[in-house]
Amino acid sequence: QNPKNIKADRANCGFDFRHVFNASLVASSHFSLSNRLLAQAVNHWQIAPLLHVQDGTPFLVKTGLDNSLTDTGNDRPNLTNPSAVYTHKKFQSGTASNASYISASAFTPNALGTFGTLGRNAFRGPKFLQFDAAVSRSFPLHDTLQLIVRMDAFNVLNHPNFATPSSSLSSSTFGDITSTVGDARIFQGVVKVTF
Repeated sequence: QNPKNIKADRANCGFDFRHVFNASLVASSHFSLSNRLLAQAVNHWQIAPLLHVQDGTPFLVKTGLDNSLTDTGNDRPNLTNPSAVYTHKKFQSGTASNASYISASAFTPNALGTFGTLGRNAFRGPKFLQFDAAVSRSFPLHDTLQLIVRMDAFNVLNHPNFATPSSSLSSSTFGDITSTVGDARIFQGVVKVTF
């Protein structure tokens, strides 16, 4: 915000995720059964779930004003009520309108001719969670020849992941989360022959 004080902008980068958790598993069915039909039905299956959880994206709160009189458009406000920053709401219950994820009452614009005291990328948006899975079945045809049928599902739970909130203090939608990130549930099918 202040071209003469670059150190004041030292902070987390926009893709800094301190906590990232990935867990994957591949399970195959290989049972020794005397009943050949039952063995054909339950064997050669494979399931592969993948869970991905990470911290929210860092975001920058700006005043949306040029109170510093520098014409850079990067003025940050003063944080006057740290305990009131997060409301952790994403949407109003029972209404179509958004609820503020962060509260404007925690900030005051910087005074004319001064720079705000709030650091860059000082807050984080909502966490991200996605669960993917793949189910496949192999059909032995002859010697090493086999047919593999596979179904992949991305975002199996169809869980909405919310974007960072509007962060310009002068905006009427300040603090509101107005969009999601990532895709809705997606399926894809694959058929292949290996030899």
